[in-house]
Amino acid sequence: MRNIRLTSPVEGELIPLSEVKDAVFASGAMGRGAAVRNPMGEVRAPFDGEITVFFETKHAIGLKSTDGVELLIHVGMDTVKLNGEHFEAHAAQGDKVKKGQLLLSFDPAAILEAGYDTTTPVVVTNAAEFADITVELGGGSVTSHGAAEATGPAAAKVQQRAAADHAYDDLPDEQRVAKLIAKYVGGMDNVRNAEHCATRLRLIVSDKSKIDEKAIENIDGVKGQFFAAAQYQIILGTGFVDKVYAEFVKGTTFSGVSIIPVLVATGLFMGLRGAAQSLGMEFSDNLLRMSRILTDTAFAFLPALVCWSTTKRFGGTPVIGIVLGLMLVSPELPNAYAIAGGTAQPIPMDILGIEVPVVGYQGSVLPALVLGIFAAKLQKKLKTIVPDVIDLIVTPFLTLFISMLLGLLIVGPIMARSAHRRPDHAYARARDLRRGLRVPLAAVWHRRLRCRRSAAGHRRLRRAPCL
Repeated sequence: MRNIRLTSPVEGELIPLSEVKDAVFASGAMGRGAAVRNPMGEVRAPFDGEITVFFETKHAIGLKSTDGVELLIHVGMDTVKLNGEHFEAHAAQGDKVKKGQLLLSFDPAAILEAGYDTTTPVVVTNAAEFADITVELGGGSVTSHGAAEATGPAAAKVQQRAAADHAYDDLPDEQRVAKLIAKYVGGMDNVRNAEHCATRLRLIVSDKSKIDEKAIENIDGVKGQFFAAAQYQIILGTGFVDKVYAEFVKGTTFSGVSIIPVLVATGLFMGLRGAAQSLGMEFSDNLLRMSRILTDTAFAFLPALVCWSTTKRFGGTPVIGIVLGLMLVSPELPNAYAIAGGTAQPIPMDILGIEVPVVGYQGSVLPALVLGIFAAKLQKKLKTIVPDVIDLIVTPFLTLFISMLLGLLIVGPIMARSAHRRPDHAYARARDLRRGLRVPLAAVWHRRLRCRRSAAGHRRLRRAPCL
C-alpha cells in the first residue's frame, strides 16, 4: 500500500482527529486524516478530481481524486441541523474540480453564535487502501499510520475467516454485506432491533460480547463501526445502507409496526364518552374539547398512520409514508367532514378534459393503504435505477411527487366516487363521530351483529335496525 500526502482544503489550526469532540470522527470510524480547528471560512479542492457528494445542507462535501483518494470534508459538528444557513456553495455535485478551486464558503462566527463547534474533519474514507496518510497545512502536518501487517496465529485466524467469507462472493453486494454482518454480530438471534439513517445501519443487540468488531470492519463495503447511544452502528454510506438494510431485515419482524393498539385505545375511550353522554352525563366545554383531542386526533390523521405503517411493512422508508399520509389530510384540501356536512366543496381540477374533484381524506383508510403500497414498491424500484450518489435526494423526491399525483388525482377520487354510491347515512354517521359520538360504539357493534337476514325470509330483524 502506498503513502499519500494531502493539502488541507481549509485554513486554520491543524489537529489530529483524536482531538475532535465527536466520537465518530475521533475514533476513526469514518476514516483517517486530520481536522482543522477555527477554520477561516473557505473550503478549496485539495486535488484535481470530482465532487461525488455535495449535501443539500451544504455542511459536507465528498471528493474523489483522479488517483482514487476519497475524501470527506465535514464543516463543523452537527451543523447539518443548520439546514444550509451560513453556508454558500460555489460548486455542485458531479462537478470536475481543480486543486485550489473554491467549493464552499461559510461564516464561522455565525455558526459559533448558533451554538455549533466549527472544527472541520478532513477524512480519507477509503483509508484501508493506503498506508500512511498525511495532511499538510502551513508548514505543519498530521500523519495517521496504517495498520502493520499481522503475522503469527492472529494473521492465520484472519486468513481463515477471509477464506470462509469467500463463500458469499457470488452474491450481490448488499446481500453479501448483510449476511456477513448478521454472521459477525452473533447471529440474528442476538439482534433485538434494526433501523438505519442516511449512512449507518443501527442495531440494538442483546450481548455485545458476541460481536466480532474486527471482522465487521474487514467486510468489503463496511466503512467503519462503533457503539453510540446504546446502538451498534455500522457505516455503509449513502444509498448502499438502504439496500443492505432491506436484505438484513428480510424474514424478520423489525419492519412491521401495528397501529391497531392506538386505534383500539382511542376508539374505546370514544365509546365510553359516547356511552356516558347517552346516559345523560354532561361535560364542561373544556373537558369535552380535551377528550376530543385525545380520541379524534388518531382518526383525523388516520391516513398518515395507515400510510406510514403500510410503507414500512412493504419495505419503504417510513417517513415517506408519513408525509404521503399527511398530504391526504393537508389543510390546503377541503375537509372530508366539511364536504359531508355541506359546508365545503371539492376543488375541481381539469385533467385532459376530465374534471377531477380533489378533496381531503380525513378518516379514510383505502386511499392511504393503496398509496403506501405503491410508494414502497416505487421507492424500491427507483433505488435500482438511481445512482447511489444522488439516491438520498432524487429517490424520495420522485417517490413523493409521483405518489402524491396518483393519490390525489387517481386513487383518491376513484375510491371517493365508490364511497359516494353508498347510502348517505354513512357520511351522517361520520359527522356524528366528529360531534361527540352520540351513539355509543358498543351499541353500534351490537346492532351490527344482530343485523342479519333470516334464513327463511331474508328480512332484517325489526328490533335491531342496521346502522
